Amino acid sequence: MSSTRRSTAIDGHGDRPGLAKRVAHGPVRKLLPRRLRRGLLSLTAYPDTWRLVGDARSFREFRRLENPPRRLMDPGTTVSVRFRPLAGATVRLRPQTEDDGLARDVFFKSSHLPPAGVSAGELETIWDLGANIGLTMAHMATLYPRARIIGVELDAGNAALCHENLASWRDRCEVIPAAVWSTTGSVEYERPEGRVQSFRVAGDEPADALVNAPAISLDTLLERSGGGPIDYVKMDIEGAERPVLRENTGWASHVRSIKVELHAGYEIPECIADLERLGFVAAPLPRHHAAVAAIRTQHDGFSR
Repeated sequence: MSSTRRSTAIDGHGDRPGLAKRVAHGPVRKLLPRRLRRGLLSLTAYPDTWRLVGDARSFREFRRLENPPRRLMDPGTTVSVRFRPLAGATVRLRPQTEDDGLARDVFFKSSHLPPAGVSAGELETIWDLGANIGLTMAHMATLYPRARIIGVELDAGNAALCHENLASWRDRCEVIPAAVWSTTGSVEYERPEGRVQSFRVAGDEPADALVNAPAISLDTLLERSGGGPIDYVKMDIEGAERPVLRENTGWASHVRSIKVELHAGYEIPECIADLERLGFVAAPLPRHHAAVAAIRTQHDGFSR
């Protein structure tokens, strides 16, 4: 799943003054202990962050991600953050990456969740294609306690952190370190210097940093999942969606619902046409500039 860094200065814009704000900025603030005063100031300055994290320590660690102190500058360093949308479970994020922006996108926008009309009670098997560091898998595992979730992540570093972040749900979450592709085998993917989020399978154009990775087709993943049905597929595979939705698509008849995030010039009308050929009713995802949601028109053969 991709994400771009955004300034957290948007926190608090448009908020109406509340009691905490009046106390933190009013004359009574001078009577408060320094630690309490600083806490109230941070609460009024960053209400969205406080709504996201589960405790004061997580707030401090999350705020340090963008401009980390020296102790967090070493490669491979992570910080632990408890998130409210994960029922207070702890996950690990990396300083000086897009992980903080990714967390905001996942928990505030929630565009990774199943399409409207899909009942939470129906969700028993979910594929998270492009699982990144596991935040979307963890969120769905929290929301859908009956669901078994299989994630596929192209980059080995992301997949390792994804596996670690899913410790609380390990009994029903599995991470496969591989690229989702139209055939099973291997692929080369682009790994730009300093980027840890937006990896994509290499195309015809020359690239500076290529890494080899195993590839898995969705027909192979279906066999590994026990043959279906697959109640929901989240597809965010950084440009591989066109071949995956057009080649070797036997898996699609076993899928009830799907969301596809589009990349690399793959346009919404093309994606809708491809999904409709596969038997889905599809439409653009509201409030998203490049995503399509679809539900299968017929459930014939979906016995468990």
